[in-house]
Amino acid sequence: MEKKRFTARQSADVLGFVPHTLGFLPAESVVLLSLAGGRLGATLRLDLPRTGDNRQLELFADTAADYLRSDEEADSSLLILYTHHAWRAADRPPHPELVAALGRSLVAAGLPVRGGWAVGTEHWRELYCADTSCCPLPGRPVSQIRDSALNAELVYNGSTYAASAAEAAAEPIPAAPRGERPAAGTALEAWGSEAPPGAGTPPASATPRAIQREADQLAAGLAGSWTHPVFYFATLRRWEHALTANQAGTMTAQAQAFLLASLTDNAVRDAIAIFACNGLEPAFLWAGAAGLLDRPDPGADVDVDADVEPLPEADDPAAARNLSRILVGDSPVAPDWQRVDATAQLLGQLHTVGTGSSRAAAGALHAWIEWARGRGSHAHQRAEGCLREHPGYRLAELVRELAASGMLPRWARRRETAWPGPRHLAA
Repeated sequence: MEKKRFTARQSADVLGFVPHTLGFLPAESVVLLSLAGGRLGATLRLDLPRTGDNRQLELFADTAADYLRSDEEADSSLLILYTHHAWRAADRPPHPELVAALGRSLVAAGLPVRGGWAVGTEHWRELYCADTSCCPLPGRPVSQIRDSALNAELVYNGSTYAASAAEAAAEPIPAAPRGERPAAGTALEAWGSEAPPGAGTPPASATPRAIQREADQLAAGLAGSWTHPVFYFATLRRWEHALTANQAGTMTAQAQAFLLASLTDNAVRDAIAIFACNGLEPAFLWAGAAGLLDRPDPGADVDVDADVEPLPEADDPAAARNLSRILVGDSPVAPDWQRVDATAQLLGQLHTVGTGSSRAAAGALHAWIEWARGRGSHAHQRAEGCLREHPGYRLAELVRELAASGMLPRWARRRETAWPGPRHLAA
């Protein structure tokens, strides 16, 4: 799909664009935008550092510049501070040591800052302007950002954003894209905090409690069956069918119950990340190469499919094992983002109707997908929400650690391979 392009003609337009591309209004954050020939590229958001130690600030600035340099086409940058700290003097912006450190690091990275702003709760101001005749203190009202031409155009085209990262994570996940959100290259984030995902409504024919009750019965009856190769492959096929059904709005309560039951098995759960990024067969081959399919006898007599097809075989077992690198983002190859988005919507649906370990698995997997998209604060918030409901759930802890580390998947560092957002828009 061709990206729809928007034009930022003034500072308020750029500031109006940022929350649309992130999906929420930043707070106490540093936002860096890369520029390539005047075109906006990657958007990097990081929490403001909590220390004023010069050595720590330099490390923070170098790390931020290194992330932004991953946009190989970029030749300069823009800097935005979102902070409640007010200007004290025209020539002394909020967090002056941090601003100076970021400027030095970005120059060293070949991405000199072409412009910057400080955005507070009530006012915004040019970061590098000391002339109060053109940049009066305490700044211009933030209503100018909301009233900017670009913000109005984005809203008209269906783009919305949440008031905070936590609110963005708590929003329901629709069964189809609700509106357009700009994706001007890579959207990169470092850790923040967020809440568990919601989803669309379950089929009207069954209540969530009834669906989970059936899922619990299936999980108990199929314990020991999931890792039998034939049954495992058939389970992944049901996930594949569910992607299509969920997009079409034809998901059945029985299908939801089966998928929730399957998530109680870690071998199935962990393969869903590979399934989302690469497809059914790679997920199956990875499970086999990882030694997960080592139980010879199914634990229950369940008719999964009338016709059992020959199981896929790995031409290169080492390559199948290397798919594990996807789980930690150590791959330059772009995931199949259409599949990833469809899987995220399906997991959101399951998270809404599920309880217990099934709900925890769906929530943790969705948190991992947010991290894979390069949205660290969303991932951290979702993992935190999962852990509040299910303390000690290991997958959620691992995702939280990934997000908190600030590490980004390799594919999220290049605009050609990064998540394009719900719709393909650019500015």
